[in-house]
Amino acid sequence: MARSFSHSKIINFSLIALAFFVLVLTGEVVWDSYLNYRAVRDMSQANAMTDRLIEAAGIEAVERGLTASALGSPVPASPVILKSIAGLREKGDANWNRALVLARDLAIRGKPDSEFVDAIRQAEREQVNLIQARSRADSCLKSDACAYTAIEWQKVISQFIGVSSRLREAAFLPVDTPRHVAQLNLSLKRWVWLASEHAGRERAMLGYYISARLPLPPAVLDEMKANRGVVDRSIFDIHVVAGLKSTDPRIVHAVREMEQSFLGRYEAVRRQVYREADNGGYSLSGTEWFEHSTQAIDSILAVSSSVSLVADEFAAQAMRDTLLNMLRHALMLAVALILAIWSMTKVRQTANSLFKQKELAEVTLHSIGDAVITTDGAARVEYLNPVAEQLTGWKTQDAYGKLLTEVCVLIDGVTRESEPNPVERCLRERKVVGLASNVVLVARDGKEYIIEDSAAPIRDREGAIIGAVMVFYDVTQMRHTPHLLSYHATHDALTGLVNRREFERRLAELLVRARNLGQGHAFCYIDLDQFKVINDTCGHAVGDKLLRQLTFLLQEGMRESDTLARLGGDEFGVLLENCPLDRALKIAESLRQVVKDFRFSWEGRPFDLGASIGLVLIDADSVSIEELMSEADAACYAAKEKGRNRVQVFRPGNLELARRHGEMQWVSRISQALEENRFVLYCQKIAPLDGMQERHCEILLRLLDEEGKLVPPMDFIPAAERYNLMPAVDRWVIHHGLSAIGRHLRERPGQPGEVFCINLSGASLGEENLEQFISEQLAMHQVPPRLICFEITETAAVANLEHAAVLIKALRAEGCRFALDDFGSGLSSFMYLKFLPVDYLKIDGAFVKDMVDDTVDYAMVQAINTVGHVMGIKTIAEYVENDAILEKLRELGVDYAQGYGIHKPCPMEQCLAGSCDVV
Repeated sequence: MARSFSHSKIINFSLIALAFFVLVLTGEVVWDSYLNYRAVRDMSQANAMTDRLIEAAGIEAVERGLTASALGSPVPASPVILKSIAGLREKGDANWNRALVLARDLAIRGKPDSEFVDAIRQAEREQVNLIQARSRADSCLKSDACAYTAIEWQKVISQFIGVSSRLREAAFLPVDTPRHVAQLNLSLKRWVWLASEHAGRERAMLGYYISARLPLPPAVLDEMKANRGVVDRSIFDIHVVAGLKSTDPRIVHAVREMEQSFLGRYEAVRRQVYREADNGGYSLSGTEWFEHSTQAIDSILAVSSSVSLVADEFAAQAMRDTLLNMLRHALMLAVALILAIWSMTKVRQTANSLFKQKELAEVTLHSIGDAVITTDGAARVEYLNPVAEQLTGWKTQDAYGKLLTEVCVLIDGVTRESEPNPVERCLRERKVVGLASNVVLVARDGKEYIIEDSAAPIRDREGAIIGAVMVFYDVTQMRHTPHLLSYHATHDALTGLVNRREFERRLAELLVRARNLGQGHAFCYIDLDQFKVINDTCGHAVGDKLLRQLTFLLQEGMRESDTLARLGGDEFGVLLENCPLDRALKIAESLRQVVKDFRFSWEGRPFDLGASIGLVLIDADSVSIEELMSEADAACYAAKEKGRNRVQVFRPGNLELARRHGEMQWVSRISQALEENRFVLYCQKIAPLDGMQERHCEILLRLLDEEGKLVPPMDFIPAAERYNLMPAVDRWVIHHGLSAIGRHLRERPGQPGEVFCINLSGASLGEENLEQFISEQLAMHQVPPRLICFEITETAAVANLEHAAVLIKALRAEGCRFALDDFGSGLSSFMYLKFLPVDYLKIDGAFVKDMVDDTVDYAMVQAINTVGHVMGIKTIAEYVENDAILEKLRELGVDYAQGYGIHKPCPMEQCLAGSCDVV
């Protein structure tokens, strides 16, 4: 009766908790709807603020130009001009002040130290500077003599307009804005502002010189060109957005109007002004120029107005939708609450009627001397009697609802492999089943019992299986025998420590306990530093003696529950049971210190050791023992790379370790690919730009994975470089590449030969017999050395400068050629050309791909090409993707071009046969 009363209280508490949960859920959904509404409202306010700022910036830009033009006039400004300037200031300040009020209101609801708040403060400071600048300009406009120049005036007001733009962009940082709305407000409006602002600067500067009837100085002309470059780039970006299918038609229409006005009518006036700027004989007055340019800039600002219209419509619709969602959720959840209360009442009535029957069954099961576990039809635990609780280590309330395989962990007593649970077989085969012999039950606390059992299905009135009952008892005392595996099969003969096989078995046990019981363990992978030196210097017998002495010292610092094992050679493993990370780190550090403090002396010569340790946590998220071993090995390798004699923890979120872990997986795959000849050679044509020089093509490498799919080089080359596999890969490429070239030359005698480019890695440059190997391969495959050009990256050549210079000189003496790849990406590139007698410079594609639009990249390509030609070196441009780049390269006189705009890589056989042509 007491138990029934306790269950009744549990039911009542559950009903109250469920009702409370529904109420909380209702409030949370409504609150979320309110937050969405407020976010939309903030977005609408941010839209309004940015519109005010853009309008103010446009007016201030007009003020800037009109004031600059007046300052350039030789006579004081007329009352009409002064009145126009005053009107512009009043209108611009009104928009600015309204925007500032909206910005401060948004900032109140955000963080006090946010980037948005900083932008507001900076804008307020610049406003003070603008007021002072206006006062100085007014003094000049009203008198003949003036020390305040138009350039000073433009600098101050342009600074203010720029800070206002930063405030406009920062306004959307604290606001939860939909992606497409953010694109319109941040991207499109920014481009509109850039175009109008830099066009406005041009308007102001030209207005000044036209009014003053002065020619444009070269420095000012360069500045105007830079401004025009920004305007053209921004208008191009605006045009790209207008060309998207998703762009609103009103924005598209505004962009077209802008193009007709700004790029059409205004462009003709602008070109006329620049033609007349050489001598100052302008056909337009400053006022006429100002009117033309203002009308054109207004067409740019009209695009911003169309964006604002679209964004405002979206915000209004979003606010309406949010309000409707809030009301709909409140209504739906109110109905759910009523249904939940009704359902809970019915559940309580049903539960009370079942308690009596349940109490009778529990009294019966408690009196049985064997362990009894009952489950539902999905093999989830419903009940354990006291004997079952004692053997499994689980209480009924803790085990209830868990899969039986979590509560009743069964393993084979011989193989230590997992044993299928009889209940699952019973439910599947719908009959009584028993366990195999020598089955061990692993309790929650790690204790083990040899058991015998049986499982039978439980059926309802209609005969359907609704669960199962498992009955078992402990036979450990009757059948306890030593393990079949001998001591020598599980221990290392040299040190007496657990060997690798036994270590992995214990690691598997800890992994099972971590998953089933939620325990946390740790695994240390220890690799001795400098041990190979002792073995090579003193012999393996001395090394074995050192290992025995060190093993004794390491064992002294271990806990009784921990496992120290020798995994092979100078590698050790440590299992730390029930050990959190901070404790595991202390133990690992103590082991590292033991190794560091160990002093080994042989024949009067002392040797110092160190230990690189990789530490991995074993928890419920651990995948397998293979994955744990790989992670620990990766962490140990990272410890060695960071200077050795240190502890490195493997953390799943550590990108460096994850990358190294992935690279380690590639090591065996690359080695296997070399053994199985699964690399593939591709070619890419290199076109001469003057049509008179020799044709070139570069030999490229691909890998066929285990499923026959092509793997690009950047997936496996970094791993090959890190783990010193590139020399072997380079030799494979040289052998198979020269073999294919030689076969091609013999099959087509008399055909004009191409120059074939083969890449050499930095690791290969340091190999002493590389020159001999290349010479042998050239002779073996009957390939004339003049048809081979070896490519070395600039960074690899600089890192191996001496070896690279020796190799280049030796192979060039035989007739081979050399190219310096990715030139310009390293430091002091031109300085090293004096030491590297190369035939070609391959200009880094990072400069080539943007040289059409980026003047700095264009200048870099020009400089490299010029220096190369001065030194008698031909140049090759990489990453040539289109005709525009190709035309620029021809203008500069670059010798060769390579890239997808010239030729896309294809298999080497097709390339040699001429079946894949230049684009």
